[in-house]
Amino acid sequence: MASELDSAQTTYTLATAANTDWFTAMNGLFAISVSGVEFLSVTADEDGKVTLVGIATSPDAISSLPIQLSQLAGIVNLLGIQWDAAVTPPAFTAKFQVDR
Repeated sequence: MASELDSAQTTYTLATAANTDWFTAMNGLFAISVSGVEFLSVTADEDGKVTLVGIATSPDAISSLPIQLSQLAGIVNLLGIQWDAAVTPPAFTAKFQVDR
C-alpha cells in the first residue's frame, strides 16, 4: 500500500510539474491595486509569459508601478516595463513570467 501511495504521488508530481498554475498567477496579478494606474488588457502565452497593458493616470504611477509589480515575485516575476511617454496619458506594457 505504501509503495502504491509513493507511486501515485510520484505520478502526480510528474504530471503537474510542467503545468502553469494560472489561477494563482492571475489571482495575484489582478489582486494588486496601484493608484493612478488603469489596466487595459492582459494576455497570456502557453509558455507562462503574461503581458499587461495599461496607462498611468497619475505621474506618481510611473515610479510606483514597478515597485508594486515586483512585490508579486514568486507568483509572477516581472521581466520589465516599457513606457510610451509619447502618448497622453503615458501607456505601459509590463511583461511577466509565471512561476510554475
